[in-house]
Amino acid sequence: MDFTDHHLSTTVHVGLGDVIVVVPRNVDMVVNAHDGLGTLNLLGRRYDGLGQNRRMTDGGPDGVGGGDLELTVDVGIGDVEVDRAAS
Repeated sequence: MDFTDHHLSTTVHVGLGDVIVVVPRNVDMVVNAHDGLGTLNLLGRRYDGLGQNRRMTDGGPDGVGGGDLELTVDVGIGDVEVDRAAS
């Protein structure tokens, strides 16, 4: 998906289970993640524990510019993984 000059906002809610999101390599991102019980793995950073709430901004390997994605992930029990596509 080409994000050039576009803004997309999306939300994922899961009560029980794991969520894996793979985003385009160069999209600018804001990630808002909540996990009641489980692990957050956000762009290679791992957070464990109860009631994790994290907000992360990342311009991608090409730097800021060219479109952006605001992703909100809310999981009750389970793991959250957000990563970039390899190419």
